[in-house]
Amino acid sequence: MSTAVLTFSPEFGLQEDVEFSTLIFQADSGKEKRRAKWSRPIRTLNCSLGNQSETGVGLIWDFFKARQGKYDTFWVKFPTSYKVTAEAVGTGNGSQTVFNLDYFPVDTASVKVYVNGILRTSGVSITNDLTNELAKITFSPAPANGAVITADYEYYIQVRFDDDKLSKELVQFKLYNTSIKFKEALWNIYTAP
Repeated sequence: MSTAVLTFSPEFGLQEDVEFSTLIFQADSGKEKRRAKWSRPIRTLNCSLGNQSETGVGLIWDFFKARQGKYDTFWVKFPTSYKVTAEAVGTGNGSQTVFNLDYFPVDTASVKVYVNGILRTSGVSITNDLTNELAKITFSPAPANGAVITADYEYYIQVRFDDDKLSKELVQFKLYNTSIKFKEALWNIYTAP
């Protein structure tokens, strides 16, 4: 699993899908039995990148080759869902210093932590715990008893390319079109809310 981040801006054409996997057995009587193979859906994202510079398409091209197509996972912010505002993180008790965020992994530079509605600019650190698949806020010192903790942040989705082939099209001098398709890769432990 790679922690590489792909940053991109779709110019046109963005499609997000959710997919379940269900087994259906139909008896001779016509009655059905169903079993869900997945406890939650897996998302795919199709995006077209139009009129990109040679450099811009080259970065995606090189990133695709470094991941060996769909072999390796990476992190991306889905344009349709990547921000959390005013998440209720918890309530201080005067001794607890570590609080978990709902989403993982988070863009640590984007996190703003508030204690009783006031932005906390010091004595707070944000980490992505890759072993336990948690995003954590650590305070020093601990928030006071009864202090309400909230957070704003951006988060990533772990994905892989959905294909082993990437194509680019020269549409004008040094301008290219390409399209990429990502498939969400589920974590071992973490389950999105």
